[in-house]
Amino acid sequence: ISPDQGLIAEIWYRPKIHRKDRTVLAKKGEFGIAVDRNGALHAFVGGSKGVVQIDVKGLPIPENRWSKLSILWDSKTLTLFVNDRPLARRAGKAVFEMNDSPLLIGTSEMPLDGCVDEIRVDALVEDSHPVLPAAFFLLDS
Repeated sequence: ISPDQGLIAEIWYRPKIHRKDRTVLAKKGEFGIAVDRNGALHAFVGGSKGVVQIDVKGLPIPENRWSKLSILWDSKTLTLFVNDRPLARRAGKAVFEMNDSPLLIGTSEMPLDGCVDEIRVDALVEDSHPVLPAAFFLLDS
């Protein structure tokens, strides 16, 4: 992801029991989503030279149920979503470290407890427009 682009990261997660802190999805120095032992969500974009962070307490994700956790960074504002509903936004300046760190799904310090499905990390393109499948285009012969 280029430093001047935005990004979206999504993961479907079904935690067993909220007993410990866990990293759900992260790339060191770029972005992350975590859940604490109370089910509160934490998200960040950026690294040591500039980070934007969101902490959502009092709105835990449910145990033993699938939840879609997402972050959207538009290069100015970080938005945290649960099941496609925005929970919190924070504006700021994030600086990506642009390192070769791997994409992590859980970590040895904060392993996942539960199930994970369908992970997506994409760059945002400013001039993106919906593209219709070829079947919807009318061609002159």
